[in-house]
Amino acid sequence: LAVLYSNLNKNDKAESYLLKAIELIPDWAVPRANLSSIYQFTNRYKEGIESAKKALELKPNYTAALVNLGLCYYKIGNYLYAEENLRKAIENGNNYFLTYEYLGNCYFQKLNYQLADSFYMEAFRRESDQVMNIAKYEIDNSEDSQKRIAHPLETQTTMNLQPCYFDTTNINGNDLISYFAFAYSNTKSYYNYTQAEKY
Repeated sequence: LAVLYSNLNKNDKAESYLLKAIELIPDWAVPRANLSSIYQFTNRYKEGIESAKKALELKPNYTAALVNLGLCYYKIGNYLYAEENLRKAIENGNNYFLTYEYLGNCYFQKLNYQLADSFYMEAFRRESDQVMNIAKYEIDNSEDSQKRIAHPLETQTTMNLQPCYFDTTNINGNDLISYFAFAYSNTKSYYNYTQAEKY
């Protein structure tokens, strides 16, 4: 729910759900990394840095925490630390265009225009690829005539897509996993955050 509220720009609700998740499972790095993102969106960079560092203590080299830490450092003008964390995120497999774009911004701020330009070009290339991957669906009519829709959960083009058998017309009212999966597919596949919030 926190991610959905964040995508809807309801950052106070997102923050409350993330704090609740941290309260329930204190050694889980994911909500702490996501919380650092919320703090970064709301200009609370010191809290964002602390939250990302805690996520990295729990899960070293966690790319989401590295990216959020880098973004917080960038926003306070610490381009050296921003560069260090964004590069670590890339070394650990983060292919998201935003990471490359902010590395370009770091180099631009440090007046290294040629290197900045190369990262901007890489960010542009990756953004184009990621938009295409998100919009692309593989529909396969299998032997039993069921349609299988596979969409990338991440945006790497080399990823082997796995089919997802999910019937949205047959969901039990108590089936929380199905509602979560349906909301998740709405956010990832269609960017339909309002519809996803209903689930």
